[in-house]
Amino acid sequence: MVWPIDAGRCKVEVSFVKTGDGPANEKLDADTLTFFKSFIGEDLDALAGMHRALAHGGIDSIPLCWSEQFIYNHEQHIDVVMGRENVPQELAVVAVDLPYAHA
Repeated sequence: MVWPIDAGRCKVEVSFVKTGDGPANEKLDADTLTFFKSFIGEDLDALAGMHRALAHGGIDSIPLCWSEQFIYNHEQHIDVVMGRENVPQELAVVAVDLPYAHA
């Protein structure tokens, strides 16, 4: 997950989940990390370019993909169900009309 902090920074959160009850497989673990590192570097390079473009006025915003919009819409709905007046301001989700949220 990528969590925006501001126009120039974000937090990238990566989780790996191992399932199964077989013996530990250190080679598989190492191969998985090697594969992951092969493409995450490209994503982080692209993200750095987007941050520079945002910070220097090259672009106004970065559109959310469908899955990100789905998650954001879910969080907005939780605030509505709880009652926006009951959600501490620092925890409230800013209400945004998302084009794919109702698709």
